[in-house]
Amino acid sequence: MQRRQFLKTLPLALPLLTACQSSPTNAFRITALKGTFPALLTQQFKKANPQASPIDLAQERQIAALFQQLQAWKRRSFPNYTPKQGLVPINLPFIGTTPELPIANLITLGDFWLTPAIRQNLIQPIDPREISQLSTLDLTLQALLKRNNNGALDPTGQLWGIPYRINSTVILYRKDQFKTQNLTPPTDWADLWRSDLTGKISLLDSPLEVIGLTLKKLGKSYNELSLPDALHNELAQLHAQVKLYSSTHYLQPLTLDHTWVALASSTDALRMIRRNPTLAAVFPQSGTILSADLWVQPASNQTPNQATLAAWCNYCLTPELAPQLSQLTQGIAPNLSQAPEKNRPEDLRTNPILSPSPEAFKRSEYVTPKSDSQLAQWRSAWEKMRKT
Repeated sequence: MQRRQFLKTLPLALPLLTACQSSPTNAFRITALKGTFPALLTQQFKKANPQASPIDLAQERQIAALFQQLQAWKRRSFPNYTPKQGLVPINLPFIGTTPELPIANLITLGDFWLTPAIRQNLIQPIDPREISQLSTLDLTLQALLKRNNNGALDPTGQLWGIPYRINSTVILYRKDQFKTQNLTPPTDWADLWRSDLTGKISLLDSPLEVIGLTLKKLGKSYNELSLPDALHNELAQLHAQVKLYSSTHYLQPLTLDHTWVALASSTDALRMIRRNPTLAAVFPQSGTILSADLWVQPASNQTPNQATLAAWCNYCLTPELAPQLSQLTQGIAPNLSQAPEKNRPEDLRTNPILSPSPEAFKRSEYVTPKSDSQLAQWRSAWEKMRKT
């Protein structure tokens, strides 16, 4: 869950685990979050774009290490660079040592990391005039990617990333226990308040997730400007239901039968379901948090290969590729809803996580940057709940 760490301090040193191998000097270098973009799709890209530069794909296991690699590249290109100071939701200082990897043309970054990356001048905008497929994106997602130079949403701002995979937060549960106990399976956030699930729930150790789902239960938004008074009583009731909070070991209690329900990232849920047939997951009907994996362009003093960059970004947004992209990356392709029905295999159409109902998906939200006062409200509500 490091893509959406909230009000927490991340580790200061996260080594890169997969480095670029030797490649042609004219290679277009891409560094992706491991498991989010298979090499097979790079081969298909080359066949579809024979004039493009060869693709050199490297992978990294942690999004925080990708962010730190951006910092190292920035300092390498601009030795006198000093990062802007100011509040950012993720506090990652420059690290002392990083492998001397070639600067990538594109690198994965989660949308939640856009604000600190922009504020620290670690990435540069992408020219939207070259991305013909950009207009096919949902308007909400397009708006999320337009920011001013301080990382704030701005409809007239520049384009800072291209999405290629969408993740969500879902409810994972033990369907065998629900059947044995003759319980109705969960369908929405309100089920976490059910008396028959007291002491059988594990939640992510994240204010963003827990307070956010409670807001959705109240019919509110994850992006409320001010937290409602009714929130605190709801949080206290939910806290009484919970057996444990964890963002690292939250699935083990579920498999060991210590809990029956868990708040989970869609990526973790899909992986666990493949391994354990006693598990099932639901995409909450009132909507959930969405997060997007993006291609961003590192800031450097090198001349970018704009032709291959544009071809790659357009390729990743092609609706015809969306079903295959969803299956191979275990995430929702940004343009899956626009992919022809005949192109969607049965196992994708019937997957409640990768193909949620249009209504539930429409009610879901990307989390927008929060002000100092909003962060203080969330921190206060979280601390108050955990003390009850």
